[in-house]
Amino acid sequence: MILNIEYCEICGKHKSVVALHDHHIKHRAAGGQDIEENCIKSCGECHTKCHAGNIKIWQQIETVARRMGKTPEEICETIGLLVDKVLPKDYVFEDQQNPLKGLSLEDVLQAYFSYEEIGEQAIWGKAEILAGMVDAGWKVKTISSLVGCSPATIRERVRTYKAFPDVNKRALDKTFTHHRIASKTDNPLQWMQKVCEEDWSTRQLEEAVKVQGQDKVIQKDILHEKAERAVRMINEVFIHSGEPADWLKNELEIIILKERDNNEKKGNTVFCIPPNQTNNNCENDFACEG
Repeated sequence: MILNIEYCEICGKHKSVVALHDHHIKHRAAGGQDIEENCIKSCGECHTKCHAGNIKIWQQIETVARRMGKTPEEICETIGLLVDKVLPKDYVFEDQQNPLKGLSLEDVLQAYFSYEEIGEQAIWGKAEILAGMVDAGWKVKTISSLVGCSPATIRERVRTYKAFPDVNKRALDKTFTHHRIASKTDNPLQWMQKVCEEDWSTRQLEEAVKVQGQDKVIQKDILHEKAERAVRMINEVFIHSGEPADWLKNELEIIILKERDNNEKKGNTVFCIPPNQTNNNCENDFACEG
């Protein structure tokens, strides 16, 4: 669903000065439909306020009702927020034994939707911490050993956070993965704006990035992660030594010799495995220039 509206329906800011998102009143993760009655055009700041509960669901419903010339009741019924013909702001939990006693359905839904976002917020929080450690001069390998995260994951999270450090410029209806993919392009903010406008899935975003020829970083990261994983597995085999380790060492020597021959034919740098590093536990590339 893409609303053809050029301003934030909450604060009135025009798309010429702010990026606009389609916010879903009833979240799609909770079964909310991608229809006009369930969407409201919002700037990044207002979008954040909606998700934080600072702009109440009822206010959002009234905004959509005015735009569509319908009553709030009709909007609630259409998007599935009418319970026994009672509006969410009027439905109050009254049972003394109920932990929700005194709360309206609107308050309960807002709290429930907020919990859904904790997972995503946690990833952003971790990314911020990792970025801070990197900015302090810590090596990725050291951070990896401390937090139990692979170097590849750390690099990706740090890059993603640095591309979207301002929460108001993130698309709150989209996942961290969307932002991670966009962060690998030459214009992350522009790509996320496109994601919001076209309502792309992560797969569609990856395909679009590939079509535009901006997937080199993605492919490089995938290969880098595979290389790191290979090094970890090789080290595990060498630690136990024995026949498997001998076989693996022989296979690696064949691969390196073949690669060296190919590079010599192409006039490229020759690579080899230093004899004194066969059994080390380094997580960097196991090959070195020779």
